[in-house]
Amino acid sequence: MKMMKLLGFCGVLMLVCSGNIVRAEGYSGKNVQRLNPEIFKVDDLEEKKLEMLQDGYVPISTEKFVNYSYNRSMRDIREKALLHGSPIAVFSSEYQGNKVIYETRMREPEAARISGNDRNKNDVNNLNNIPVGAIESRPVRYAALHDQFRVIYFYKFNSITGIYPADLSERDKIYNSIQSGVIAKVVKRDSPAENVIMPQDIILKMNDENIKDVSAFVESSNYLKANTVKFEILRKGQKLSLEISMKQ
Repeated sequence: MKMMKLLGFCGVLMLVCSGNIVRAEGYSGKNVQRLNPEIFKVDDLEEKKLEMLQDGYVPISTEKFVNYSYNRSMRDIREKALLHGSPIAVFSSEYQGNKVIYETRMREPEAARISGNDRNKNDVNNLNNIPVGAIESRPVRYAALHDQFRVIYFYKFNSITGIYPADLSERDKIYNSIQSGVIAKVVKRDSPAENVIMPQDIILKMNDENIKDVSAFVESSNYLKANTVKFEILRKGQKLSLEISMKQ
């Protein structure tokens, strides 16, 4: 009888502890609920982003966290995922190397040293009597920077056009001399956009609405009602006006 109770207790203990297990590619915190965001660590973030796009997700935000501690980082990522309404967050580590710590101090001239009965002459009520010293900065030690997590938060998106885009990188913006837009990463087969919008096309407008980022693209897509959708895009540096038919 005692043996049965002991086995039962061990079984309960295993179930309780299993909620804190960090899986090979995922993380689950305490009090796991069905709607909790899933958090995954990967080696190649860009490769995983493309895979997520092909699976019908779009990246809605990219952020960075300094990895002071793994548990704290997971908590911060989970809280941001809930804030974004994102069911899945994917992150990777980025090593930041070392940095030099500098000490800054005031080097005072001899006349600035106050002692004995002279203290009252240079108090806060007579600031003009205090000589100005020189500020110097010198290296003190080297300190290792914490690893940094780069995180992408994803929405599940049923794109009626068949286009799954990502935000432009700073390099994309500089190279194309633009400030906003999205880049088509995946165009689904047998979708309205197939053979009209190509992967790597930069979408600037949809039905005359400026498309600033992925969130704007998702919002505009949710209100598409017309039989045709007009696009203004950049393709290899050339601006084009295109239309797709929404008739199936």
